[in-house]
Amino acid sequence: MRSGLLNAGLIVVTMLAGAAVVGNFGRRDDPYVATPVDGWQDLAAVGHRQGPSDAPVTIVVFSDFYCPFCRLAAEDLAELRRSYQDNLAIVYRHFPVSGVEAIDVAQASECAATEGLFFPFHDAVFATDSVDLARTFGDIMSRRDREPLSLEQCLADTTSLAMVRRDALVARDLGLTMTPSFLINHLKLQGYPGTARIEGLVKGVLRETTQDSPQ
Repeated sequence: MRSGLLNAGLIVVTMLAGAAVVGNFGRRDDPYVATPVDGWQDLAAVGHRQGPSDAPVTIVVFSDFYCPFCRLAAEDLAELRRSYQDNLAIVYRHFPVSGVEAIDVAQASECAATEGLFFPFHDAVFATDSVDLARTFGDIMSRRDREPLSLEQCLADTTSLAMVRRDALVARDLGLTMTPSFLINHLKLQGYPGTARIEGLVKGVLRETTQDSPQ
């Protein structure tokens, strides 16, 4: 059995933190205000990274596999990383606020990560409008030569669940209430304003790091 106590605690954390999960659109005021965060380097050192460890700009995205805006953001971030190459890294962290199903997918992604397959799993989930967790997990895990972990075994694993809970607690401590939310180096941004706004912040941070670097 999966740990009911740990899972219940995670649900409470994400429900409390994510009350405004889909409140990104339909507001007359502009909700996308970037604010500074201390200690962002430590927050960017944990999670699933794509890009060099010494990239001058790191985007930490707190995401939910059931969030349609997160899927859109994932596509746009992949394009930004191709454009900025060694200047940009992306770090994925979990914020599964949409319910138990989102927690299950997040936990399954952590099991895939133990086999070095986090991003293939991530991309496969976000490639479709509807999540077929059993099929996607089975297809990804079958890429390994040895007997793959079953989804049932994965969802009974308290270690992978604890890693999801760790990220959700960080999101709570940051005061996040929307998915996706971002840290772009020291700047926190909640909700997804589109790739143009994200790229504008990346360019600004990149200019800052270039000016601050020793000549």
